[in-house]
Amino acid sequence: MTDPAYSRRGVLRAVGSGFAAGSLATVGSGTGAATPTADEPVTVNVGYASASGRNATLARASTVQYEFGFDALTVQLPESEIDALAARRDVQYVEENRALGGGITPRIHPRQQVDGQRVPYGVSVTGADVAAEQGYTGSGANVAILDTGIDSTHPDLAANLGRGAAFVPGISDIEEFDFPPGQDDDLLVSHGTHVAGVVGGIDNDIGVVGVSPAATLHAVKVLVGVFGGGSVAGVAAGVEFVADRGWDVANLSLGEAERSEMLADAVADAHERGVLLVAAAGNDGVLESDPPASDGGSTVSYPAAFEDVVAVGTTDRNDDLAAFSSVGPEIDLVAPGTGVLSAALPINIYSNVEQPVHRYIRLSGTSFAAPHVAGAGALLMSDAGLSNVEARERLRESAADVDLSENEGGSGRLDVAAALGVDAT
Repeated sequence: MTDPAYSRRGVLRAVGSGFAAGSLATVGSGTGAATPTADEPVTVNVGYASASGRNATLARASTVQYEFGFDALTVQLPESEIDALAARRDVQYVEENRALGGGITPRIHPRQQVDGQRVPYGVSVTGADVAAEQGYTGSGANVAILDTGIDSTHPDLAANLGRGAAFVPGISDIEEFDFPPGQDDDLLVSHGTHVAGVVGGIDNDIGVVGVSPAATLHAVKVLVGVFGGGSVAGVAAGVEFVADRGWDVANLSLGEAERSEMLADAVADAHERGVLLVAAAGNDGVLESDPPASDGGSTVSYPAAFEDVVAVGTTDRNDDLAAFSSVGPEIDLVAPGTGVLSAALPINIYSNVEQPVHRYIRLSGTSFAAPHVAGAGALLMSDAGLSNVEARERLRESAADVDLSENEGGSGRLDVAAALGVDAT
């Protein structure tokens, strides 16, 4: 299916392959797929301009999945009702509740045994280790990891974990273990656990240490399953959850190519309420995209591409732009994101089975550059007392010049020590 183009008053006209209620599976319209009837129930995101628009949406809905504080709903309704609803003056948009997932570069890496404690290169090259020696550890900061969850038994993460929550249609692969909702990473996945280790791996003489090793990490589960599948509405609900609790930073190592008005509303609302939102720019860079990104063009995914979100691209150990890193004028910063050593579940799909008990792995992707910046934001908002707006500006002003164009690297490579005014020499 070709995704329809949306505007603030966009009309969803091609929803035959949208999402079934309570499912992340796409109802296809290809060979063997059933042809939807005019009253096929579809799940849509609706933004309304007044109470009458809300009431009109609820009157047509068979199921309400989410009701947001920023004047939006996610509902299931008959396809035949969509055009009439979208045509109302008191309805701002009607859009498909599309899929949205996390992403890494598809390379297999063995799990590693880590003797003692290592300072990953991303922590050292940005000067976060020097900042920690000066007392900048993120104590008191609250960082939400909107991802697949966090392994609550990991020795580098367990002591720093806060509240868990889940915004996915089902968590069948971990429900039987009766873990706290959203707290534990999906079996075999480990994406959120790896991201959490980059942000706030504990300084405890074992494993790895993160950028903000004393921050509280909150697992907000918005992705599920081995392919990292989630929905726009689920991510929007997770973002609102973070804002409702007044947490400092939200890391979103996830994305989609198409703009969503609901997600735009969610991040604007959270930004207004003081959350520093940091997102992976995407892995569709100059050498990876098809067709290739042109000069001045953009391959940055959403939510990173939104104005209220810090968009993070990836550099390698030599401060060169990673070939997979998305580019575009929306990029704020770049940060280390190739071969990043961090926490992992004992068994996960990204690694081989040679050493199943080792709980560390190297992964590459903008997914793992973003948490370096999220950790730095936590330091600035807790230890330096900056607001989300001030922290973003400080991160830009203090970034290291690594000879990348603005489209490639934004303001430059993250420099945690410089952002905190710490002498890294």
